[in-house]
Amino acid sequence: MATAQHIARQHLISQVLLRQFTMPGPKGSGWQLLPFDLHHPERLHKLKSTRACGWAENFVAFDCASAEELWCSVERRVPDALVAVHAGTPLADPLHVATLRDLVVLHFVRSHHYRAAGDRRVDVLRAWPAVGTAGPRRARTDRPRRRRRVRQ
Repeated sequence: MATAQHIARQHLISQVLLRQFTMPGPKGSGWQLLPFDLHHPERLHKLKSTRACGWAENFVAFDCASAEELWCSVERRVPDALVAVHAGTPLADPLHVATLRDLVVLHFVRSHHYRAAGDRRVDVLRAWPAVGTAGPRRARTDRPRRRRRVRQ
């Protein structure tokens, strides 16, 4: 059985969406956009391709190929929905509505905020005792246990 390819640079913002904010680059360098680094606003801002923007290293560390495949299934439907958006008729087709909803959800799930919440959950799980020992569902010790009456 072949192992899935690991994808290190994973886009948090879909390239199909980033392309909506591009402009022709200098000297025929293709469509580019001007990214802004919120962590370092003093940096010099340079035009970049959509491929070079909006990604994080190993955002999904486990089984990232299947996550990318799932994301691509949404992103393949986006261009038609964006045509409807630009025409002013995105709500006319239920498929476009579903695509735009999925696109919003996709970007929510691929956010740093959502990843931080997931990382916190993993930390909590790692802090739990091993399986078979008293874990988070152990009985409360601050109240006496009820004894069942046995009928004779």
